[in-house]
Amino acid sequence: MAACDVLGVAPVTHDIGDDADPSQYATALNLCRTHYTPSQRAMFAARVATATRETRPAMRGGEISPPTLDAASTAFAVDRTMVQNAKRLRREAAPEVVQAVERGDITLHKAAQVATRGATATRQRGTARSDDAPPGPCGGRVDQV
Repeated sequence: MAACDVLGVAPVTHDIGDDADPSQYATALNLCRTHYTPSQRAMFAARVATATRETRPAMRGGEISPPTLDAASTAFAVDRTMVQNAKRLRREAAPEVVQAVERGDITLHKAAQVATRGATATRQRGTARSDDAPPGPCGGRVDQV
């Protein structure tokens, strides 16, 4: 609002209703104006669906619960299975792999292959990852895709 005052422009506002979630409204608007891949949308949906009360600020004097997996998949226009896969990747893969999918550098499917390949290699070696092992989930690397 301060920027509008400085520019001498009246702010444009939208009434979304008392029972609407402002973050879901903002998400819907952002999805309309951006060109995210389905993998990126699934990763964002998984992040929203796994938000905890500690990571999500209180709004309107009370807690707004994180959406269910179904609600998140609908809000981000992706299949529920993709959101489940993204949730698993967030939990099991190295942060570099998660970030690569969020940036759109690799697909969710390809990232899952990297994570699975790294986990299989670690199981076959039967040892913990050594310091000279390549970075990534269980020894896998994003650039090996």
